[in-house]
Amino acid sequence: MRPVRAEGRTGLNAEASVSLSGSLRAAVSAAFATEHGAILGYYAARIEAAKRGATPAAIIAAIRAILDEQTVALRNLANRRHVAEKAEQDQQPGRPETPNTTAAGGGHAL
Repeated sequence: MRPVRAEGRTGLNAEASVSLSGSLRAAVSAAFATEHGAILGYYAARIEAAKRGATPAAIIAAIRAILDEQTVALRNLANRRHVAEKAEQDQQPGRPETPNTTAAGGGHAL
């Protein structure tokens, strides 16, 4: 049997961190820090409640499902944070705009 604690830990903090200037990064990070903590607390409480299950197999299955949900929630938060950071970067004066290669005619030629 695999340890349940090791599952669902996919380095989300590395995905969520984006190299930004100090003050901008602090402003964006502060906006999401509370939600990140709330997500971790919510799923920790659910895991503790699941530990009161009937059989060890049921407990393990419930914890794995909860960790999967937590991973999805943290990835969604990381995506929203990335979008917010990108929007903040785009609003800074003097930054060159990046071309949109996904617009019509900008994709792959057939």
